Amino acid sequence: MTRASIFNEDGGLIPEVSRAKERGVLFDVAHGRNNFCWETAELALNQGFLPTTISSDLTLNTVNIFVHNLPTVLSKFIHLGLPLYDVVERCTLAPASLLGMNDRKGTLKIGAEADIAIFDIEDGEFPIWDNIRPCKERRMIKSCLKTVGVFKGGKTV
Repeated sequence: MTRASIFNEDGGLIPEVSRAKERGVLFDVAHGRNNFCWETAELALNQGFLPTTISSDLTLNTVNIFVHNLPTVLSKFIHLGLPLYDVVERCTLAPASLLGMNDRKGTLKIGAEADIAIFDIEDGEFPIWDNIRPCKERRMIKSCLKTVGVFKGGKTV
């Protein structure tokens, strides 16, 4: 079975995808059960095609096998060369803005709901897999975001 792809045979982004983005179509990583491939992510990022938003698409079927948590998904994109600022924006302010909630979500400004996750960047060797079947690729990444604290509505969770 041939997989659908946003790339042509030469690895270039197909024109329909570029035109869709220009028309305002939103692209989310949706890193779920079968939605993340190292090679695809690298090809896209190397051609300046960045996701509008980054999410974990976390489900009971993916939490222990593929995705683990949002910080792990974010760490993959940092490993691929996206600056920390861009990665954080694509999982906070960008989705909040798209939903018209940026006055109270995805921001630390006064009056916002104070839903905050605090991360540390842990250095080391972390084996991280993509989740494409049947062949999964493992990469060793040098740093990984680790959750230090979480606040919901200003209260420690």
